[in-house]
Amino acid sequence: MLYFIVSLITVVLDQWLKITVVKHIELGSAVTLIPGLLGLTHAENSGISFGFLSNSPMALTVISALTIAVCFALVFAQLLAERLEFETIAERLSLSFMLGGAIGNLIDRIAFRQVTDMFQFEFVNFAIFNVADVFLTIGTAMLILTLLLRELKSRKSPVLAEAVIEAPTEEITIPTILIEPADAKLPEPSPEPPPPAVEPLPVDLPIQVDEPPTERTLDGGIVAAFGTITPERGTAELLSAKVSTSEPFGRLLLTVDAVNSGERLDVFLARFLGSRSSAERAADSLGFSKSYRVKPGEIFELTDFLAAAPEPYSAEPEDIALDIVYEDEDLIVVNKPKGLVVHPAPGHYGGTLVNALLYHCAGSLSGIGGELRPGIVHRIDKDTSGLLIAAKNDFAHRELAAQLADHSLSRTYEAVIRGSFPAASGTIDLPIGRANGSSSADRKRMAVRRDGKAAITHWELIEKFSGYSHIRCKLETGRTHQIRVHLAHSGHPVLGDTLYGAGSKLGRIELPFGGQCLHARELTFVHPRTKEQIHLECPLPEYFEWVLTQLTTNN
Repeated sequence: MLYFIVSLITVVLDQWLKITVVKHIELGSAVTLIPGLLGLTHAENSGISFGFLSNSPMALTVISALTIAVCFALVFAQLLAERLEFETIAERLSLSFMLGGAIGNLIDRIAFRQVTDMFQFEFVNFAIFNVADVFLTIGTAMLILTLLLRELKSRKSPVLAEAVIEAPTEEITIPTILIEPADAKLPEPSPEPPPPAVEPLPVDLPIQVDEPPTERTLDGGIVAAFGTITPERGTAELLSAKVSTSEPFGRLLLTVDAVNSGERLDVFLARFLGSRSSAERAADSLGFSKSYRVKPGEIFELTDFLAAAPEPYSAEPEDIALDIVYEDEDLIVVNKPKGLVVHPAPGHYGGTLVNALLYHCAGSLSGIGGELRPGIVHRIDKDTSGLLIAAKNDFAHRELAAQLADHSLSRTYEAVIRGSFPAASGTIDLPIGRANGSSSADRKRMAVRRDGKAAITHWELIEKFSGYSHIRCKLETGRTHQIRVHLAHSGHPVLGDTLYGAGSKLGRIELPFGGQCLHARELTFVHPRTKEQIHLECPLPEYFEWVLTQLTTNN
């Protein structure tokens, strides 16, 4: 909404001042606003700055219209597809200023075939200009500057904590967590001081130098991880430590290392507090925006802060019918219907596929996925139908997970998309990450991002219809919402995918089902025990056939 509110204010201000000048100042007359600096005059210009192209009113009208179209395209790309990932207010205001200024001048060109100008510098012979010109100039300059700064920042940004770090010449201190419960007596400091190569941190717990991070359970069930490690060992172990309590703690100190420089504050805090919502509340209590970028050496202190622990829960067996495609003592493959959630999560603690599998398999499922995801090797979205494999023991789970990692476990989907690609087949190779600005109600929204994880989708045309296409997609990677994000980013969202802008109508017909028209049609893998290659297929579901029938009839 920021885009359109600022643009509307810009247009209203521009038109009001033009009407006022025309009404109260005669054409060619001038009034001094700031002596020796700025005057207000009444001029009419059928061209652009300095009267250029004054004999081409139609060309200028087209240029103004194209400027507006580009601004709208950029705005809607941000709102609907998160393509440009504009994070800062300056980036968003730049588009709003350009849009408002272009609309202001276009109104004049359409109505009068010229624009009204009124501002004139008295200290220099410069072109007379109006409010729309001011906002267009400022908006363009802001957009160029902010995008340039973003590019420079991305080139200077250090590697993320998950990246492999080349061996440097000296040790670094990674994010360190210290928790002091108000009623807990901390252990006595180590009598041996840390080696001089490591600068002591402002903490009271002993520091284990060049040793793997250690954890201690303090009073109240709080887990504290502390220590310094060399870059060769990486930071994943320490960063996995989280506050695991629902009680307030006395003091929490978090030190930012160069490895985490430039991270959003909520992302940095979430590593320790366990959830993004807790991190956002913590950022607010610190007086920072959640999008604040942390800097090396900064120390964030939280006092008596409540980091809510996840609600304890274990999945229970439920007698829910399953469409079983394949089953033996090691694994089970089911044809999941649209609308069935795969595993329990907040808001869906019952009635899931996991609950059904626990009942059918009498609890005999792999424990690798934890209490809420037993046996689940891979997932498909709630409103995506089709084949899903689950492991009945840890051996099968590890073997299948390895195939998933090396891409030898093949998954093929079919989808109906809006529009059509210019070719019969192709590959979308674009990284995917969490979309910027996702609200708490829309936290699972993903987007194509330069800093995202590698994602590759191969597609081929099955049949083309009027305004739609039936395609086959093969996943090489398995990112969240991968097919949906890749297709939406390419301008061909999956039919029914309202999260990524496809809408819920087929032409003028309201779809009789919820969610995207996407079906996991084929599954190929090597059996973990027999080493036999297994290829499974399931038919298109009723909702998918209904869509194809409608398209064939209308075609």
